[in-house]
Amino acid sequence: MEYKWKKDCKSFPGVYACDVLRANDYASCEDCKFYEPIKKILIIKYGAAGDILRSTTILSKIRKKYGEVEIYWLVNERDRMLIDNNPEIDKVFTFNWDEVLRLKQIKFKALFSLEIDKKICTVANEIDAEEKYGYYLDKEDNPTCFNEKAEYYLEKAWSDKLNKENRKTFQELLFDICELEYEKDDYSFYLDEYEERLSEKLREDEDYVIGISIGAGGRWPSKALPKDRLMNLIREVHKLKRGKILLIGGIQESELKEELVDELTEEGIKMKYVDRIELSTEDHIGAVAASDLVICGDTLTMHIALALKKKTIGLFFCTPDWEIEGYDRLKKIVSPLLEKYFFTDEYVKELINSIKIEDITKEIK
Repeated sequence: MEYKWKKDCKSFPGVYACDVLRANDYASCEDCKFYEPIKKILIIKYGAAGDILRSTTILSKIRKKYGEVEIYWLVNERDRMLIDNNPEIDKVFTFNWDEVLRLKQIKFKALFSLEIDKKICTVANEIDAEEKYGYYLDKEDNPTCFNEKAEYYLEKAWSDKLNKENRKTFQELLFDICELEYEKDDYSFYLDEYEERLSEKLREDEDYVIGISIGAGGRWPSKALPKDRLMNLIREVHKLKRGKILLIGGIQESELKEELVDELTEEGIKMKYVDRIELSTEDHIGAVAASDLVICGDTLTMHIALALKKKTIGLFFCTPDWEIEGYDRLKKIVSPLLEKYFFTDEYVKELINSIKIEDITKEIK
């Protein structure tokens, strides 16, 4: 007897009997009345972490455009946890050659290749898809575009002048690349169980928590307030008696965190901080989730806060505030020296002292 298998069905698992066949005691797909063909979509967004979060904004529009789809996402191993818990993403792949080889065997309805990194563009060259958007590697070993609407983002990366002149947000640029209509589509982000438990523990039924991010990451050292100004900010927040203060920082800020806590505790200012935040991104997310208001630089903390729909005060020292979509929950405070030190990767004392503490406390009030 010849059996028939409908391998494009959403219920077909490929390595064992599907639940529908098992429940109805069907011999093969030929007998099944529940056949639902499904299209496969591949998103390649490898990093950085904040950009991965911002790229989740396209998920609902992809489903609206293509109907019943199965969405695959290729990401780096470190940031996989940002999307692993997302019900809008069906399968998550990480960059290793076993998984890339598997992706090469699949026929996709559409590919959204959103990286201009040469290594990642090479993967896009190998993907079989009816429609392709974004970037691949050309014969001259340079990233190039599958579609015309992806050109502006690439040219902007090549030109500081275009970068300064651009006034589109990251999301607007992203939706242009993907040829999707942008309607201020929001982040798609979900806490896991550990993050929820940590958030509840940090709050302890307190009325209001103000989270203050004390770090900037390694690449942009001038994205955060220096120690003396952080101390002044914490003092001013404490005077407001508006809520409890939660310090948010990573392993690079461990020493600074201890100094702040020790010195300000002597002044009678009590703060919470996350002991294990230096160990994982999950701790970072849990701390932001515990906060009602978040004060931070243009860092991953900002994108987590926006993804969690927190009221946020964002400090912009050397990166363009216009590229950040605020969704009416972000108040931007921009350094008057931003243009002078546009995208500087150096530690500049003049720059990190250029935002007034009173401007921040005004927005808190």
